[in-house]
Amino acid sequence: EGNHFGEIRDANDCSTILSVPLAAPDSLVVKPIATTEPTCNAACNGKVVVAAQGGNGTYSYLWDDAIGAQRDQLCAGEYHLVASDEKGCMTETTIIMKEPKVLEIGLSSLQPPVCTGSCDGVIAVKATGGSGPIEYVWSTGMNTPLITDLCAGSYSLTVIDENHCTMQKTFVINNPPEPQLDLGGGITLCEGQTHILDPGNFWSSYSWKSNNGFSSEDQRITIATSGFYALEAVTMQGCIARDTFFLETSGDLLKANFLLASEALISDTIVAIDISWPLPESSIWRFPDEMDRLVDNGDVVYGMFDQAGHY
Repeated sequence: EGNHFGEIRDANDCSTILSVPLAAPDSLVVKPIATTEPTCNAACNGKVVVAAQGGNGTYSYLWDDAIGAQRDQLCAGEYHLVASDEKGCMTETTIIMKEPKVLEIGLSSLQPPVCTGSCDGVIAVKATGGSGPIEYVWSTGMNTPLITDLCAGSYSLTVIDENHCTMQKTFVINNPPEPQLDLGGGITLCEGQTHILDPGNFWSSYSWKSNNGFSSEDQRITIATSGFYALEAVTMQGCIARDTFFLETSGDLLKANFLLASEALISDTIVAIDISWPLPESSIWRFPDEMDRLVDNGDVVYGMFDQAGHY
């Protein structure tokens, strides 16, 4: 590029100086003129259009795995490009395609219902990543990060960003353990005897009812009339527990009786079993002084004799 000088001389040795200006083309450059990056993480819907300038005339574009000025269906990554003109001059560049961060759902809080069967559970979440504002769509129809008044069950959430990228997650709320109330099932009493029922003082309220007309709101009751007794007790959290007790009375005379082998060898372990009926509230065993009492479970006693004899 610039002015170049030359001397022209004829046969008679006459000469003249000639100035010839030479122009160079503009530098060859290539750059993107339109770029669309992938809309979602791991998506391959990016697009780029490039154009060369300068150089000489017609341009060609050579990528690592394609040719042409436009590339479609691009994932995130680097794409190397060489552009050349019609005289073989070349330039190169690297196009970088970026993608949004992964759209994720984080659990902030999950609270089960206070009582079995109640609907006061809570789920709180927070979505991160993606692009722009995030929309929350729950299987319940709610559309906020915090949902309340939930019964036990499964709850599905879909989050959607401004590019319509989505992420789904399911949360499970379980019922808490039911409060335990055990009155003991039932008992048979002789007429005139009484029985005490007391579920403990860790309940906030008590409601006793019976098919014999009995009712009470006391913690501790004393009963003597046969019938089914039903208790509905409420915990300090408001949860309800129920149990029943059957009281049967008998006019039969209590008969003391027990099972025992009629004979045994010295040092054998003998077993005495109380089979008195109706069931006594308490019993007292009287054994010979010669018997060594091994185990006394009240209604079953184990013993041993070290001398022969009739007892």
